[in-house]
Amino acid sequence: MITAVYIRNFKSLANTEFRLRPMTLLVGPNGSGKSNAVDAIRFVGDALRNTLPLAINQRGGVGALTRVSRGHPRNFGVRLRFSLDELSLTGEYAFEVGRDAGETGFSVRRERCLIHRPDGFSLRFETRNGVWIDGGPPERRLRQSDQLALPIIANVAREPEYYDVLLALSNMRFYSPSPERIRELQDPTDGEILLPDGANAPSVIREIRRHHPTEYELICELLSKVVPGVTGLVDKSLGSKETVQFHQFVDDPNPWKFDAANMSDGTLRALAILLAVYQPSVPSLLAIEEPEATIHPAAADVLVDILRTGAERTQVLVTTHSPDVLDSQSVSDDEILIVEKRDGKTTIGPLGETTRKAIRELLYSPGELLRINKLTASRARSDDQLALFPKESAVWER
Repeated sequence: MITAVYIRNFKSLANTEFRLRPMTLLVGPNGSGKSNAVDAIRFVGDALRNTLPLAINQRGGVGALTRVSRGHPRNFGVRLRFSLDELSLTGEYAFEVGRDAGETGFSVRRERCLIHRPDGFSLRFETRNGVWIDGGPPERRLRQSDQLALPIIANVAREPEYYDVLLALSNMRFYSPSPERIRELQDPTDGEILLPDGANAPSVIREIRRHHPTEYELICELLSKVVPGVTGLVDKSLGSKETVQFHQFVDDPNPWKFDAANMSDGTLRALAILLAVYQPSVPSLLAIEEPEATIHPAAADVLVDILRTGAERTQVLVTTHSPDVLDSQSVSDDEILIVEKRDGKTTIGPLGETTRKAIRELLYSPGELLRINKLTASRARSDDQLALFPKESAVWER
């Protein structure tokens, strides 16, 4: 589980730290920076799973990632603190990327990983400007200045913990379901992992239906609660392609059958969220952008219950600006983080004490405060309390 995140000069985030719980809701208006915060975490996973240059190029180049401000910062970085409960490992991983003089080039200025084992022994490596300064293999210089060291040391070091951390940080998954893509006829996949836009839904349904029948029945049951009238769904082959077929009651004792191309946006988004939660290969973190979009407000409680079930399998991170989601009885105050943008800077923090008091005394619900723009966060720590590479990792315990 990612327990804390620190971001510096990434898009609209200047100097921001926030904690994550098993399920966390990032709440804020459009343009506040919710997606930027999620993308900073995703950027770490993409850079480790693929390569740093590819992760940067997919986002429009290093110039598109560095925060725009009068100070013209040239470096940006992310630090994640983690807890791998099954392996009894805790630690943190951080790296900083700097823009070169040519504006399009970049290099890894600094990278550090700390891992604490249950026996009290700690592992550590650190690089600066392409040189190992602590830990690492005998050769003291990285082969390329734009590559990260963690994938290298995970494959050459004797300590398997580095590989465990690499695997966990690479296995985070991020979803923004696209009804348009789900409606299209799809090429079959192995169905173990749902694609970020949900396009391979037929393959995932096939895999779950064949090998995980209990989860398949639960998906059908929950979908019927979100979309009344839908009684089931199956994967359907059409030559070399496939689609999703829905069974729905329409003024007839027998259910009618509709392909995905004929279903509403809300139905397809609800399906994608269910498949993201119940996909056979469980991610280390599951992030979903605005799951309530195009789904009827009356289904908010069911939607939150689905996400809560997901939090029992893995860590769940959600962006939302839905009062109905916030007012679900299963959402606690501690799970809400407020995202605000002031003077071009995104800040993220827990609910302020005044807001918590109003909610505890039943003066307002979180959703009502959101509607009147009174859902406020506690005052963020000042910049001098934050550091991408703190001298003492205990700074996270303040």
